Amino acid sequence: MDITTMERENRHHDNGFMNGLLLGIIIGAAAVFLLGTKQGRRVLRMLSEEGIEGLGELRDIFESEEFHEDMEDMKDSAVEKTHNIVSSAGKTAKRFFRGARKR
Repeated sequence: MDITTMERENRHHDNGFMNGLLLGIIIGAAAVFLLGTKQGRRVLRMLSEEGIEGLGELRDIFESEEFHEDMEDMKDSAVEKTHNIVSSAGKTAKRFFRGARKR
């Protein structure tokens, strides 16, 4: 196996990981919206009661100011939590490698 084939396979695996990560983020965001907000629960209830006929009302919900405020709050919360996780991981890594010798 030559280097170009190995590089191609490596890129293929990296793309698969990124695609999976992106899909997971999208599904997670949808789940948080549908299960974690008042409007999301309203959307679920509307779809279960009215089915496809309720799609017109969905457009009104998605265009409402309350929806945009909820999404902004969720985004701010996610950014803050991500920052905290990254900061914590950095501190943990420093403690882990504190005694390791440098080459």
